[in-house]
Amino acid sequence: MKFYIKTFGCQMNESDSGIFAAFLEQSGYLPTDNIDEADIAIVNTCSVRQHAEERAFTEIGDLKHFKTNNPNGKVVVVGCMAEKMGKELKQKFPQIDLLIGAKDAQRFPEIITKSGLLKPSTDIVTPKTQGALITTFITITRGCNNFCSYCVVPYVRGPEEYRPAEEIIQEIKGLAEKGLKEVTLLGQNVNSYRSVMSVPDPKNEESFSIKEIDFADLLAELNKIVGLKRIRFMTNHPKDVSDKFIKTIGTLNKVCNHIHLPLQSGSDRILELMNRKYTFDYYYGLIRKLRYHFSDISITTDLMVGFPKETDKDFKLTLDAVNKIKFDFAYVFKYSPRENTEAFKLKDDVPKETKEKRHKELLDLCNNTAREKNSKYIGKLVEVLVESNTGDEYFGKSKDNRTVSFQSSRNLVGQPINIKIKEAKIHSLIGEPIA
Repeated sequence: MKFYIKTFGCQMNESDSGIFAAFLEQSGYLPTDNIDEADIAIVNTCSVRQHAEERAFTEIGDLKHFKTNNPNGKVVVVGCMAEKMGKELKQKFPQIDLLIGAKDAQRFPEIITKSGLLKPSTDIVTPKTQGALITTFITITRGCNNFCSYCVVPYVRGPEEYRPAEEIIQEIKGLAEKGLKEVTLLGQNVNSYRSVMSVPDPKNEESFSIKEIDFADLLAELNKIVGLKRIRFMTNHPKDVSDKFIKTIGTLNKVCNHIHLPLQSGSDRILELMNRKYTFDYYYGLIRKLRYHFSDISITTDLMVGFPKETDKDFKLTLDAVNKIKFDFAYVFKYSPRENTEAFKLKDDVPKETKEKRHKELLDLCNNTAREKNSKYIGKLVEVLVESNTGDEYFGKSKDNRTVSFQSSRNLVGQPINIKIKEAKIHSLIGEPIA
C-alpha cells in the first residue's frame, strides 16, 4: 500500500505533510512520487494567495483521473482551502473522500483513522531506509491573532495556540540524539510565543518553580541542547520583535544569523490600511537594532504591490525603503483579493497593468541588491551544512540562509563543510570544498 502527498504553501504545510507521511508509514503505507501507484492521494492546500489556490484546484481536479483509473483509491484534501471552502470544495470535486481543515490538521492521525479510509495492513512493511535527519521543521505555535487586512490565515487557522515549551525541548532533544543538526521553528508569528516551564530551585534541588517564558527564553533553552548545531525560526512580525529578543539572539551561538521580517510596504498609509500595526520608521529602527547587536545578520522580507488605494507616491516609498535597507533577499507579491478579509471590502482599484509594472520594477531592484550582496562572498570561505545531493552535486545552507551548491565525489550529507565561493547568483552561491 502506498500514499502520495502534494503540498502547497508555507513551511508549516511542509511540516504538517511530514507528520502525515510519518503516520501513514507507521500504518503500513509507503511513500510514492507516482500518483498512479498510490492507494491514498493527499493534497495539502494553501489559501494565502490566489495563485496557490489555483494550483491546488488544478491538482485536485486532476485527481478525477486518479479515481477513474483506481476506483478504490482515496482522495484527502487538507489545509486552508479545506477549512475555507468546506463542503463547497467537495461539491465542486466529488472525487474527494475526506476534508480536513487547517484547524484540525494536527488531528490528521485521529481523523483519517476514524474515517475508515485506511486499509488494515497484514504485511510487515519496512519504511524506506534513510540516513539521520539533518534538518527539520518544528511547529511551535499555530494560528494568528494579527488580522492583517489582506490575510485569511486568522480565519482558516484560528487564534494563536502555543505548544508547551517542555514538549518542544524534549522533541528536539530526542531528534538531536538521533543526529539532527538543524531545526527551524515555525509559527505564523513566532515572536508572540508564550509558555511556562518548571525550573529547579537553585537553593533546593528537589524543589521546582513554574516560570513564564517567551520566545527569547525558548531560544535560550534550545541553545543548550547537545548535538544541535543550528537554530532557525520564522515568521516574525515586526510589532512583536522586542529588544529582549534582539539582544538574546545576538548572544546565542547556535541561532543562525538570519531573520525573515516582512515589511510589506514602505508607505505608512498603506501599512495602516493593511492593519500591520507599525510604521516604516519603527520597522527601520528594528533593522538598525538587529544590525547593531548582530552585525553580520542576513535580513529577508516580504513586499506587496498593488494593495487597494496604493498610489505612485506610496509605491515610491516602498522603493525608497528597499534602497535604504538593502535586504539580502525579498519575496515580492502582487495583491490578490481574499474573501472574508477586511481588504476584500476595499475596491481592488490598482489596474492589473500597474500591478505588473510595479511588481517588475520592485523585483528587479530587490534582485539586483541580492546579486550585489551575494557577489561580496566570492573568494570567501563559508561554512555550509550539507543537506542533500543529486549525484556529485551537493546542496546546503550557510548560517545566514544562503543556498550553496558544490561538486564532490565524497558523501558529505549532514556534515558542516567549508566552501570557497567561486560564483554568485541572485538566489544562490556556487563554490568548491576546502579540505
